Amino acid sequence: MKVLNESQSVSVKSPQIEELKYLINEMNVTLQKCSVNSLLEPYKYTEDALERSVNETLQAFWRNKNESSWILSKVLPKDCWDILQKYPNLEGRNGVYKISVAYEVKSVYCDMRTDGGGWTVIQRRQDNSTDFYRTWSEYKEGFGDPSTNYWIGNDAIYELTKNKDQGLRVELQSFDDDEAYAQYTTFNVGDRYNKYVLAVSGYSGTAGDSMDYHNGYKFTTKDKDNDKGSENCATQYLGAWWYNACHHTNLNGLYAQSPASGYQYPVWRKWREKEALKQTQMMIRHKNYTVSGKASNVLRDILNQESLVRFSMVQKIQNLVMDAIDNKNDKQIILTKLSEVTKDLRALENRNQIMEEENVKFKEELKVIYNTVNDNKNQTKEEIQDLKARNLIMEEENVKLKEELKVVHNTVNDNKNETKEEIQDLKTRNQKMEEENVKLKEELRLVYVYTIKVNSKEKLVYCDMSTDGGGWTAIQRRQDGSTDFYRTWSEYKQGFGDPSKNYWIGNDAIFELTKNKDQELRVELLRFNGDEAYAQFSTFYVGDKYHNYVLTVSGYSGTAGDSLKYHSGYKFSTKDQDNDSNSGNCAVLAHGAWWYNSCHHSNLNGLYAMSAVTGDKYPTWRHWKGRHEALKQTVMMIRHKN
Repeated sequence: MKVLNESQSVSVKSPQIEELKYLINEMNVTLQKCSVNSLLEPYKYTEDALERSVNETLQAFWRNKNESSWILSKVLPKDCWDILQKYPNLEGRNGVYKISVAYEVKSVYCDMRTDGGGWTVIQRRQDNSTDFYRTWSEYKEGFGDPSTNYWIGNDAIYELTKNKDQGLRVELQSFDDDEAYAQYTTFNVGDRYNKYVLAVSGYSGTAGDSMDYHNGYKFTTKDKDNDKGSENCATQYLGAWWYNACHHTNLNGLYAQSPASGYQYPVWRKWREKEALKQTQMMIRHKNYTVSGKASNVLRDILNQESLVRFSMVQKIQNLVMDAIDNKNDKQIILTKLSEVTKDLRALENRNQIMEEENVKFKEELKVIYNTVNDNKNQTKEEIQDLKARNLIMEEENVKLKEELKVVHNTVNDNKNETKEEIQDLKTRNQKMEEENVKLKEELRLVYVYTIKVNSKEKLVYCDMSTDGGGWTAIQRRQDGSTDFYRTWSEYKQGFGDPSKNYWIGNDAIFELTKNKDQELRVELLRFNGDEAYAQFSTFYVGDKYHNYVLTVSGYSGTAGDSLKYHSGYKFSTKDQDNDSNSGNCAVLAHGAWWYNSCHHSNLNGLYAMSAVTGDKYPTWRHWKGRHEALKQTVMMIRHKN
């Protein structure tokens, strides 16, 4: 049995019960005032005023010196974090709760489980039963069912985040049931006059940061275009969002029934590019949230029991307030319900009296335990004395051991000089072996470098004489980061680098070698974990310099996926010559040079990375692993297709 010491004993007579009694009394007073003719005269109300519309009754309710709104704000929590602070035993109990947002009652879904709980869900999509392609007014007010699919409303998001004390967590699930999340330490939106402009930062998580691209941008719907695109991004991608021009995530897009591919679906590009997601959830919580510590199991159980009782009583008072506001009952019925709640409070007071009596007994039991401890003090002293004697013996043994160690130490010192000479000899031999190894590597490297003639000019190239029968001429090769591939149009035209390690053969040479349209292409890829894959194309050739080396490639087979199809028919671009279809220069954006579309599915001439980082600017082949992961080595090589 776990017990508390005297300093931990608690009186369970709770101030919360006194607070509840006070709230009920305030409600009684307010309801009485609502029946006074002087309050109702400005609206020409009669005794039947409680049967009028909700809005008119609300106005009468709020007019009385805000007493009713004060009661409502005291009874209804501000958000799910507030609920969990007041009622810690609700931790782990996800569900729909009522909160007060700017004196408006909102039903919201609360995640009371994830990372300690207390999350207020502002967006939730579980299936396609709710249409999210809606107007500005609908997104302003909110729509849907919090238990399945809903948007809490932009006005509500502004009210909940305007103090800039909220963090955001986005939870994602794919149709193959993979899960990922993105968490942000800062999240808030502006008011309607500033078109709910987004502020988000401080990313951590497993999904990648797809919100950064939208930071600082206004909200756009199909009937109100506030984005930076040439067209309305909301109509282009069938959603509503803080679009830039246009998006890296589109969680309010068209729901798909499968992992379809398209930017009009709910996507998170840093995780699954344009793959439609099965479920999404956006939720906020106070950024300084900490899980409350528990003093002990006994104290926790007492507090949790009282927390649940108080939560039950507050729910009853909530319902009374809502009945009064919504005109569900007349005054007499409401007063009767108040009387019933008062009886429940009296029962709680009786329970408190019993708990106090139990507490007295508990203290008596503690005294018995203290006496037992005192009786054992002498015995404990004797045991300590025995331990001291045994410790003295061990110290004497330790002295003997130290003497033996000295002898061993002297023996080791005698052999030091001999050992040093042996080590020096090994170092010398190792140095010679390394020098021989370097020479051997250089000789082996040169074995695969040949001289060929391209348009009557000699060209050093790397030849693969083993893969699939050999005879491959390498036109691109990257083995490490020692060669810069972020170069000009002229350099890519002529070619650069060392064929034995890293090089680009030159666009003029590629044209000459492929102009008869009789060449096939093989692309070989190596990841930093040692995985290998290849993509082979039965047709590959490029145009001349007057056509900006336009690419033609088709006939894919292999294990890496086809990440060149997207580029077929497009011209070559470098940082100083922009021939792509994007509004910006893809070569600059992707830190490379390539047959960019707008922008790329592969970027083998991008910035070399020293590890398997993820990003658009690295040497990547997106269809291999479904993401832009930096590759360790790449080779592009051609051969006569017959």
